[in-house]
Amino acid sequence: LEKVGRQRSQNDAVHLRYGQHLEPFVAQEYERVTGHKTHEHPETLRHPEHPHLFAHVDRLVSVDGEPVTDASGRLTAKTLLECKTASAFTASSWGAEWTDEVPPAYIAQCVWYMELSGCEEAHLAVLLGNSDFRVYRVQQDRELAAFFIERALGFWDEHVVKCVAPVPTTRKEVDQLYPAH
Repeated sequence: LEKVGRQRSQNDAVHLRYGQHLEPFVAQEYERVTGHKTHEHPETLRHPEHPHLFAHVDRLVSVDGEPVTDASGRLTAKTLLECKTASAFTASSWGAEWTDEVPPAYIAQCVWYMELSGCEEAHLAVLLGNSDFRVYRVQQDRELAAFFIERALGFWDEHVVKCVAPVPTTRKEVDQLYPAH
């Protein structure tokens, strides 16, 4: 059973490895379609007041050749890019191109990344089912970002600092917290 569990865990991660493998291709397609240049940004982005709140963006976007950092290395980009791959079966979750009609988890991710990067908008480049490439745009929403920061700080204080696990909400979470019956 342990071997089967390990194998299943490795198989569950295939979609993550697939997405990482295709990220450069998705970024190249985005550049081809938009004419914008993208730049990898491997450094961790941290909230200026709460450095334990962080993010890792896929790319920063240079429009019209503008730099994405200044001489001191501070971000100056106005746009970030998140590269996604998704099953063709999820295509109905994605709306018209260049809108913000994307799955809610991606809205949350983009708003969080924009808050920590200082970017004003995020582009999502998605390859659906290996044959349908689309680009979406999410604008910064300061009210939603403030809500996320407040919730993250609350979670940090109530669970991380106090070493108190949150109440499980799914069977999988219960199994992880209590592996023995």
